[in-house]
Amino acid sequence: MQAPHRGRGAATRPPAGAQRAVWRGAPDAPRSLSGRELLVLQLLALGYSRPQVAEPASLSLAVLEATERSACAALGAATVEEAVELARHHGLNV
Repeated sequence: MQAPHRGRGAATRPPAGAQRAVWRGAPDAPRSLSGRELLVLQLLALGYSRPQVAEPASLSLAVLEATERSACAALGAATVEEAVELARHHGLNV
């Protein structure tokens, strides 16, 4: 039996109840990161390559790179390395 079609963009939505990393109280706090953005930053910070991150998460490299860009934009970073440092500065376990 085929799964019902969930509409445009259904595959990119986080599951119900998914946690988001949110900073509160800091005047320079960026917007929240999605669970996927946080996971990608964590794995890249640990030294995993893009293909090593993409494969188990069932992401294409294009989606992975878009997630990296989104995380960088959320944190106001120009690079993934800078995004990791900013996430750590804001108290995230990256």
